[in-house]
Amino acid sequence: DNVAIRCQVNTSISALVQKGDLSERLVEQLVNIFQWDIDFERDVRAGDQLTIIYDSHQKNRKDGKILAAEFINQGNVYRAIRYTDTAGLVYQSFSGVT
Repeated sequence: DNVAIRCQVNTSISALVQKGDLSERLVEQLVNIFQWDIDFERDVRAGDQLTIIYDSHQKNRKDGKILAAEFINQGNVYRAIRYTDTAGLVYQSFSGVT
């Protein structure tokens, strides 16, 4: 099953994990996806918004792969979708940057 999560950052991404809004696994994937666009240690601000669609493995109750993500960071919108090419798994931004 696919699951959608929408969160607003109040202090930090790690606070979303502590609150139970996101799992550590999803945060790791999110940071990997946007690592060239957002410095999650320095750039994340209160009020930033996050939307993730991911595959939920109901049988083993673990979060699967992020299928699509949007992060609004200080008014800048970053989006990415997951797809698999011949070389393997890639996330591609909607602007075409991989």
